Amino acid sequence: MADPFRIDVHLHILPPFYLEAVSSAGITRSRGKAYPDWSEDLSLQLMDDNDIKTSITSISTPHVHFGDDAKARDLARRCNEFAIDMQRRRPDRFGTFAVLPLPDVESACREAIHALDDMKAEDTVTIDLTGKSTIADAMVVTSGTSNRHVTSIADKAIEALEKAGAKGLRVEGKRNGDWVLIDASDVIVHVFRPEVRAFYDIEKMWAGGRPREIGRASCRERG
Repeated sequence: MADPFRIDVHLHILPPFYLEAVSSAGITRSRGKAYPDWSEDLSLQLMDDNDIKTSITSISTPHVHFGDDAKARDLARRCNEFAIDMQRRRPDRFGTFAVLPLPDVESACREAIHALDDMKAEDTVTIDLTGKSTIADAMVVTSGTSNRHVTSIADKAIEALEKAGAKGLRVEGKRNGDWVLIDASDVIVHVFRPEVRAFYDIEKMWAGGRPREIGRASCRERG
């Protein structure tokens, strides 16, 4: 048999803790269908049966936000860590799209950066736009090492935002891969090549000083 060659960019995973959370929210079906049995081994068998070399994982509907920001934040992180562990153990078979707990903007911002770190994005910072602009609540700025890396990071951010329920995303710059802008209304993501980022220096323009690094400050100031 020939070596598998296909790439599946839409493999849903259903960790047991996710199904428990969905059930606790009173949800038993996804788009009118009962949730199927799932395991990593079943996914690998499905891939092998269909000549799929690598699958990019994501969480099925209804995603992770059922009305409680704190629970959505925790569930998104658990789902992301679960998928990242699959990818780390089997990098030849799995990639992952991040789960964001929208409409909780601050937590979504944190999870987006967590995903960018997983993609080896560099020098990721977040800028609070509250009181500075009406275009968004927060801005994320990061860098890729090459045009291809910039595009890959942007693709992952786009998929994560869409899986989190973001609608009407506006994306610019993917063709060239020098600077990709992703406008998700509440959050704007910029992915640059380092020299392009240095030339435009949008952190200084919007932050009015040294931008905050994720992990040292939240996406929004807390009074």
